[in-house]
Amino acid sequence: MSSHRPRISVIVPFHNARPYLRECIDGLLDQTIGRSSYEVLFVNNNSTDGGEALVAAEPSIRMVHESKPGSYAARNAGLREATGEVIAFTDPDCVPRPDWLERVADAMHDLRTGIVLGFRSAPGDGFLLKLLAEYESEKMRYIVGRGRPELFFGHTNNMAVRRSVLDRVGAFEERMRGADTLFVQRAIELMGTGAVTYRDDVEVCHLEVASIFTFYKKNLIYGGSNERLGEKAPFRPLAMGDRLRIARETIRKGRLPAALTAPMLLGALLPGLLCYELGRTGARHRRNEHGQAVG
Repeated sequence: MSSHRPRISVIVPFHNARPYLRECIDGLLDQTIGRSSYEVLFVNNNSTDGGEALVAAEPSIRMVHESKPGSYAARNAGLREATGEVIAFTDPDCVPRPDWLERVADAMHDLRTGIVLGFRSAPGDGFLLKLLAEYESEKMRYIVGRGRPELFFGHTNNMAVRRSVLDRVGAFEERMRGADTLFVQRAIELMGTGAVTYRDDVEVCHLEVASIFTFYKKNLIYGGSNERLGEKAPFRPLAMGDRLRIARETIRKGRLPAALTAPMLLGALLPGLLCYELGRTGARHRRNEHGQAVG
């Protein structure tokens, strides 16, 4: 353990995210740790909606420009400019809790920790979305606790990485989706699963996921992306038995009686799982079509 509090660089890529930027900026500038303890870098990735003017108006934010399309190319541009011992990543449609960076620093007190994955909460007061967010949190706790390397994935809308880990693992692969998971998989291969921790008190609110339909749409996208990742890394999705165990634990910890929570959660998860599998099936179909065309 260490009592040293590392300086943190926050990297936020943005492209046409103006509706969310104000809340994201305000959240990052209103942290409980002193401003001298962290820097904020927003990376303009060809934004055309005027959001860059909001960022430029903040003297305490550094704006970096990256013309190569894609959030991972933008994050890599931010990494080249960042000076912190720890790099914290979030997205422009996320609002960090005021103690977000304080909790990141606390997690990094354990020198065995190289990567911190945090909780993505749901906006508003909708019980069902909050229940799904709690399920996703329990899923991360389950994956990290079990220590099965093939289940680990990353999410750069709430992830912090020690600079020494980045130096060892390398920058993000500049692809459109899934490079955060490939990064985590490479880190595990080099350092073991003990280098990754999950903290539900390292929290951002994911503003984009404001309805259950957005949640399902993202499951469709993630299914296709994760199917393609399987070609490059040992990553694989959770088995049905794992999902049921996670659901039971979420229900057990719920604020309402299980008789009420169980049908609500399972009823909401099933369409999400179907969307995820539909995304995987679509990715396999496109891969097979491409293989046949090449052959």
